[in-house]
Amino acid sequence: MAASDAKAAYEAVATQLKTPQLTTAVDAFELPYTVAPRLRVDTMPKVLACPLAVHEVDQLAVAYTLSPGVVLLPAMSARVDNTNAWRKTLARVEPIVWDVLWPTSRFRLALAHVALDATGSSACLTPASRLPHTIGTVVISLPTFHRGGNVTFAGGRHRSYCTQHATTTHVCARDDNTETTDTMFFHNCTRGLQLEAYAQQHALQGRWLYNRLPDAIVALVSSYLKPRVSMLRLLERKIYDPLFVVGVAIVDVKAQGLALNDYWYAAVVVQSFLVGEYDYDDVRYNVQTVIGLLAAGARTGHLDAVLTQCVVDRELVVVPALVAVAHRCPSLATPAFIASASSVILNTIVRNESALPSMDAMLRAYFASLPTHRGHGPRTCVVASAFEFIRTHDRANLGGFTDKWLASRPSTTLLYDAIVLLQSTLGLIESDVLVRLGMAYLDATSYRESDVVYADYCLHAIAVPEACCSSCGDFGRFLLAPLEVEHRFCVEHLCASIMAVVSAHPLQLRTHEHSVLEFGDVTMWGNAIGYTTAAPTPVVDILKVRQPGQLLPSDLRRCLKQSKTTSTSTVYRRGVVDELMTRLKAATMREETRAATAE
Repeated sequence: MAASDAKAAYEAVATQLKTPQLTTAVDAFELPYTVAPRLRVDTMPKVLACPLAVHEVDQLAVAYTLSPGVVLLPAMSARVDNTNAWRKTLARVEPIVWDVLWPTSRFRLALAHVALDATGSSACLTPASRLPHTIGTVVISLPTFHRGGNVTFAGGRHRSYCTQHATTTHVCARDDNTETTDTMFFHNCTRGLQLEAYAQQHALQGRWLYNRLPDAIVALVSSYLKPRVSMLRLLERKIYDPLFVVGVAIVDVKAQGLALNDYWYAAVVVQSFLVGEYDYDDVRYNVQTVIGLLAAGARTGHLDAVLTQCVVDRELVVVPALVAVAHRCPSLATPAFIASASSVILNTIVRNESALPSMDAMLRAYFASLPTHRGHGPRTCVVASAFEFIRTHDRANLGGFTDKWLASRPSTTLLYDAIVLLQSTLGLIESDVLVRLGMAYLDATSYRESDVVYADYCLHAIAVPEACCSSCGDFGRFLLAPLEVEHRFCVEHLCASIMAVVSAHPLQLRTHEHSVLEFGDVTMWGNAIGYTTAAPTPVVDILKVRQPGQLLPSDLRRCLKQSKTTSTSTVYRRGVVDELMTRLKAATMREETRAATAE
């Protein structure tokens, strides 16, 4: 860089430092009092709340611009909407006036105008018009953000400072040399009031030069500057959301192995979470957020409390989150963490509850980014993640975990999908787990085999009487029917041979005599249709006696229906599992042969 160019660049920087370029940023800061003014402006369709939004400031500037960067709303066009509530703020201002200025008589405050100043001009400190007997001005500074140094309100008996993040109420008078960017409320006072307000110049901080000077000069100047505020201070001010931003960032830092004392950052995350400073229905409260919460809880020693709340809020989402924390942050996978995580995973999985639609969507979006789980259902991926965690970090309890999950009676579809996914994630190395799951699936679907015959109610040992009548033929077919347990005969049609067989086998057959009503011919009464009732007809119901160990008729029908409706998918799945079992047995035999040869 030539000397002339360097000199010009230096002079430009010096000019920037000597003449602060002040702007008014629209942001929200907490008031020291509980009520903020709400303005009703003639040209605006709705009530304005402080601080104003960017588009609201733009609309006001169109109608009430006094000079470039200065917007002035006269009292006739603006009025306070929440008058009763705003009196609470004025009640705090009046004692300050009495204490600082010592007025000799009572006074009252009246709105003169509202000013939004982005240039540091002192013109807006003087009301455009004054009421009769007005002898002073009270300026109430509303919270805002400004640059160019702290604003000092001096005079009277003490001095107060309005920092760059102005959150306090100040009472001041006009000074022609004042350059300030605070959004002001102006009131007229009927008694003497005189203070000084001026902007004290300080060294430039932060990234203020960015986009204002050449990049090389910005980098050079910035290298000698310190950050305006620390990261922890920004977290305390809620500049960054602790739950949805900081927690995830902690996990990323841990995963990269960066040297950072993240304890206090994690403490801010845990504190915000445990006190309930979040929305349960927030779409950002997903698997990644749970991962950050668990990492922060493990870092600060509050893992159990965080785990309990996460299980209540997000159920199955906790399982893949624990797996991710243990995988991405090995330093947090302490024995205490593994014990707590294993217990929560087991209790969550064995409940065997269906995920809510919202949780299902979260899990599906998370597992879609994992190549090994892509294409599988979210519940299947959760089960596979649980097995992966137990196999990797708590292998001694892998067999017990498998047995307890199978004892919860998962559906055959979930069991088959888990076998297929675990085969690809765990591999044939975990043959014991896969064999246990495969045998459980084959046992659960064994009733579908076509060679099973159910004939529990077929009384083939009883001799069928000779067919002397049609009732005897019906009775013979009833005895050999496997599903029919009751048959009705009219007494007048029941022959003696049938009753002889029933009497000879009281442990297999019994009778029930009663009468039934039968309808006769159709008769007509005018426009109505009716039936004549005949005399009661005596009947005999012959019942098969259920023997010990026999299935109920309803269970018997269900089993036979299932055996006759074997689906093609079930047959295919059983073939896949059978093939897997064969491969596992062959691999086991090869390992045993290799071990014997080595000895």
